[in-house]
Order: sequence, then structure tokens, then C-alpha cells
Amino acid sequence: MSASGRASSSVDMLRLEYPRMATDLVTNVPANNESVDLPNPAAWIRQMAGIYRQAQCDLLQYQCLVGEAYNRSSVQIQRIERNYDALTNAIQYLYQQAQADQSALQDWVQTELVQVANAACDFTTDVWQEMAIHAEDISRANHYQAVQLTHLDDALALLQSANHQRNQQQAAFESNVENWAARQEHTTTQLVVEQRRLATELVATQTALQRTPQQGAEGESGNWMCSV
Repeated sequence: MSASGRASSSVDMLRLEYPRMATDLVTNVPANNESVDLPNPAAWIRQMAGIYRQAQCDLLQYQCLVGEAYNRSSVQIQRIERNYDALTNAIQYLYQQAQADQSALQDWVQTELVQVANAACDFTTDVWQEMAIHAEDISRANHYQAVQLTHLDDALALLQSANHQRNQQQAAFESNVENWAARQEHTTTQLVVEQRRLATELVATQTALQRTPQQGAEGESGNWMCSV
């Protein structure tokens, strides 16, 4: 992964812009305008980045539609912003990992990715339902509902990719554990065999040492008899 100011030979590049939390977005805090480039990103990263960019547009469109009725203390809008921020935090995590030239950690994928995908589904459902409610007429409401279904398909595709990625990593982890256990079992078996071999050699050595003095005494007795 390389910062946006650096040249890269990769043709499959995804640019991540610095994410904006809901508070900054709806209160029109100026954007950071910084970005990083991710070479050869996984499919789920591309999907998440696309959904996040769309979520920014959706939230601003909703705010524009309702105008002064956009009350950030309402339960529904807090839920919409909370789910939007879950996406923002995920993009920020990927952004920070990219800056450090690192990929998403396995622990994060296992514990966070599916939750983020679920938040994307909830955000899409809520924001477009709210826009349909505030639509100026039935035709516009139907349009918003159609857009909701389209965007929800994207969010569900991300959820499917997230589950697939998590299952793949879990399977790889379990395979590594099984391989480690097999190696440990093999090592233990070798140690047992070696211990038995050493024990056998020790017994043989002790037996030989016990016989040596006895044979020496018999030899000395024979020599004494001959001298008489």
C-alpha cells in the first residue's frame, strides 16, 4: 500500500479518501482532502469503499430533503448516523492500515467486518425509508423505494462477501491449528520413541556394568588357583 503522493506500478489501485464522521458531514466541516492508495484490494474492500461513498451522498441527500426537520436528537436520525459512523470507522481503520503499509488484521475481519456490513444494510434501509416518508408525492416515494432496493442489494453483497471472507480466514486458522496439532503429535511421538530407546540403552549399560566386576572377580579367582 502506498500513499497517494507516491508512484505505484500497480494498475489495480483503490484510492481511499480520509473518511468523514456524520457530525462533520452534516455540519459541513471541510473535508481533509487526504487519501491513500491500496494496491490489489480484496473484493470486500472495494465494495465497502463504494458503499461508504454512496452513504455520504445518501446522508447529505436525506438532510437536504428534510431541511430543518433534520433533528439530530431524534432516535431515528441518531440510528442512521450511528450506522453511518460504523462505516466511517471501518474505512478509517483501512485507511490507517494502508498508511502503515499493512493489511486488515485477521482479528478485525473476524470480529468487525460482518458488523460493519450489517450496519451498512441498516443505514441503507433506514435512510431511504425516511426519504420515502418525506417524499413530496407518491411518484417520488416510489422512486426512493426503488433506489433503496438497489442500494440494499449492494449492502447485502457486502454482507455476503464479509461472511465469505470471515469463513475463509476461520477455515485457514483451523487448518493451521490442525497442522500445528499434527506436528506437535508427531514431535511427541518422536520424543516417546527416543525416551524408550534411551531407557533401553541405559538398562543395557547398567546390566553390562553389573556383569563386569563379577567377571573380574571370577578371573582373579581362577588365576589364584593356578598359582597354587
